[in-house]
Amino acid sequence: MWFIPYPTIQESRPHPAVFPEKLPYLCIKLHGVKKEMVVYDPFMGIGTTALAAIRLGVNYIGTEIDTNYIKVAIEDIQKRKKEMVIENCIPKDSNDVLIRTKLEK
Repeated sequence: MWFIPYPTIQESRPHPAVFPEKLPYLCIKLHGVKKEMVVYDPFMGIGTTALAAIRLGVNYIGTEIDTNYIKVAIEDIQKRKKEMVIENCIPKDSNDVLIRTKLEK
């Protein structure tokens, strides 16, 4: 059992089922992190599991039907990757994110 404290957001949250990034982080880590591993999140929401995967250096795939959640996820993923480039955690030329939505048709 894990106790993971996180701030409760009462108003204006981007998704109704927000959970702390540490939850998927610990689940992925518990499964065993391997370089060739891919984490799939079939209900990506705002991308919390993707952020945990990025932090662990694991590839990820997520699907989501709500375009508003996709926009939030893209912003947060790009922000995290930029932070990690600054911290020298990933190569500066890492453009391995491919996000396709219905909007691109």
